[in-house]
Amino acid sequence: MSETTPDKTTVIFDSIPVKLDTEDVLRVMKARKITATLTRIADELVAESIKVAKPRATYKVCYIEQRDGNSVT
Repeated sequence: MSETTPDKTTVIFDSIPVKLDTEDVLRVMKARKITATLTRIADELVAESIKVAKPRATYKVCYIEQRDGNSVT
């Protein structure tokens, strides 16, 4: 869901889904040896991260007033 601030130019997205996979986490870690213990710890961390993660994004609507070469104002 998104919400707009009172000034109507800033939009906040606050219900971004979180998808974490233990295999992806282990691959990104680039561990030399993936043991059962490392996999278990990664599983626990992924489970805990999903519980507490609350990703948000925001953007502000702006209008171009002037373009000069490589700059925009």
